[in-house]
Amino acid sequence: MQLQKERKIKKDRERRAETKRKLEEMEVVINERNKLMKKMEIEAGKLERLTLDNIELKLERDYRHFIGEIGDKNDVSFVAGAWKALLDSNWFNEIKTVKIWSDGGPKHFKISANMKLLLTIQHVTPSVDWWYNFFGAYHGCSVCDGVAAQAKASLINSMRDNQMAIRTSNQAIETIGGLKNHSANNIQIPSTDFSTNTFHGITQYFKFKPHKTRNILYAYKTSEDETHIKRYLPHEIVDFEDIK
Repeated sequence: MQLQKERKIKKDRERRAETKRKLEEMEVVINERNKLMKKMEIEAGKLERLTLDNIELKLERDYRHFIGEIGDKNDVSFVAGAWKALLDSNWFNEIKTVKIWSDGGPKHFKISANMKLLLTIQHVTPSVDWWYNFFGAYHGCSVCDGVAAQAKASLINSMRDNQMAIRTSNQAIETIGGLKNHSANNIQIPSTDFSTNTFHGITQYFKFKPHKTRNILYAYKTSEDETHIKRYLPHEIVDFEDIK
């Protein structure tokens, strides 16, 4: 009986020690993430005005928000609608390289269908090099989440200050549009089927590069790696013109 009690005490002690260790590791990761975000904000401020060969360039941040209607699902079709709106508006004209960063949301981002969509985007814009990067774990701590938090805060503040609920997408668009460097638009969600064969093991990779002409997607272990370690071969991709 005494031996069982001692074993239980030992297991409890080990469990508490393991929990403490994990919490300390998580705190280190979060602190490093916060330092990186602060550094990115500082660098972004420095880049707002540049002088190159006596030509002054002004770089402005532009945070785009896409708003659906009540009942719309924020799945890969929603993501496709946002990309189609951006590409149709020629937002990427004269840009040579686009590096996408997003969280690894398993509902609409880090999934096979969204990577298949990435191939569609690459094939319709062969003059642009597209890279898709994923933040690590701890959802809610990325720069993207910070931008979304600003928009959400503006909606909450508006309802509190005006004592009037925001119930429509147009009301949300007007409110978010009042923020500096922010704009919001309605989104047309396509009915196109983006299903594809499953890309097994996709969650362990954090950077993807689509081939410019073939149905090949290269996967990298980290966003710093230069050499891919896996190739995915999606079924025939969706033509951009067919996304409706």
